[in-house]
Amino acid sequence: MLPAEVPSPARWARAFFCALLLIVASGLHATADAATRRKVIIDQDAFGPASSNLQAILLLLQADDVEVLGITVTSGDGWRDEEVSHTLRLLEIAKRTEVPVYAGAVMPLLNSRPHRLPASGQTMETCGG
Repeated sequence: MLPAEVPSPARWARAFFCALLLIVASGLHATADAATRRKVIIDQDAFGPASSNLQAILLLLQADDVEVLGITVTSGDGWRDEEVSHTLRLLEIAKRTEVPVYAGAVMPLLNSRPHRLPASGQTMETCGG
């Protein structure tokens, strides 16, 4: 085995300077973009409380370069009404109650294929599922 090459102090200084330059440049870019905020409509099933869905919403609500125009919530991992209540509570906690929340569909609007139960061959729709 060859011994590992130890970087010289000049190489460390060059790497540090490059990293510092990247950090400063990204900070300048972020302040320039803050004036032009991205307009976002969040479409999320918002299963919660304290789930990754709500955390993603919270990140967008707190971002300086994002303007949240509204949040749409449909049934996903949970039922729509429960998920809407989790979203409204998150907005209260984040003190962003001015963001409108729109309740979407409870059931799928389009069901392209019937889901069959493996044992009986019945469809989910006919067995009440």
